[in-house]
Amino acid sequence: MLLYLYFIEGWKVSSDATFSDHRRVDFNMTLKADITGATPNLAQANWQRFREYLNRKQFKDPNFITKCWLDSATLKFKKYIQRALKIACPMRRGPKKLKCPFYWQGEVEDLKKMAKRAWRTYFRNPNETSWSVYLESRQAFQRGVRRAKRESWRLFTEAPQDSKAMSDLLRHAQGKENKSINLLNDALDDSPEGTLRHLMDVHFPGHSAPVEEGRDNVYYGAFNDALREINYITVGKIQEALASIGSHKAAGPDGFKQIVLKNLPDSYFDRLRVIYISSLYAGYVPACWRRSKVMFIPKPGKDDYTKAKSFRPITLTSHVFKTMEKVILNH
Repeated sequence: MLLYLYFIEGWKVSSDATFSDHRRVDFNMTLKADITGATPNLAQANWQRFREYLNRKQFKDPNFITKCWLDSATLKFKKYIQRALKIACPMRRGPKKLKCPFYWQGEVEDLKKMAKRAWRTYFRNPNETSWSVYLESRQAFQRGVRRAKRESWRLFTEAPQDSKAMSDLLRHAQGKENKSINLLNDALDDSPEGTLRHLMDVHFPGHSAPVEEGRDNVYYGAFNDALREINYITVGKIQEALASIGSHKAAGPDGFKQIVLKNLPDSYFDRLRVIYISSLYAGYVPACWRRSKVMFIPKPGKDDYTKAKSFRPITLTSHVFKTMEKVILNH
């Protein structure tokens, strides 16, 4: 368990306009701990540097296909990509920067500047006239915000032309009520661990704890035999499968989004071809592909979110494995 200590220093009452009856308190907050949980900022990735690093890590085709080789080959493939991302992609710490609301057009921004200007005038020379001017400009700004919001909502409700746009409209109409998972009333063990176990029991009945696999090696055959038998998996087919999947779909346990795989150098596409052919020929799925990340999200419209059935699971698997499934499906 990580403990973060916050220290508040240098607080003061701000003299800036807040457009309300309250004054803002400014302060400095220092975090006395290392911030963990950083994620790669793929929007600022240097993909050329990413490919240059990977091109220095070459592979050799196997003579024989074995269980140990498949597991080690997929792990090495994952580790090389993770190292390349650390070098070529800056890390993002904390939440993403919020975007400006759609309704925040030029008129609203101008009204806000006028209200701030009136506040500064009153602050420098407080009198009834400057106070009245400030109140009028503040009310004009608030009316402008309400007017802009109504117009923005009208345009938003008239715009949907497909199912995705309609889904966005319904999500906005339902509001942003907090429906995060808390301690569930129908769980026997009144603790966070008990809640997670209960969610797993309800949504994945009969599941068991992961069992460590044996280290026994299994021989599946010669790699040349696999090439002759499974000749429909090519680099072109893999790239075609990647192109048909969204670049920013949620990542699985390995942390790779599709945009990462789409920017691989040619030698790594050929490596994927070798691994896919070997896995399909052996009838064996490597261990790291069989790990999934499960997230529980609330079902909309439920009255009680203290029950396990008010949530539904979403299972995220590796995009490397999903691409192999897509290649087979297209065939």
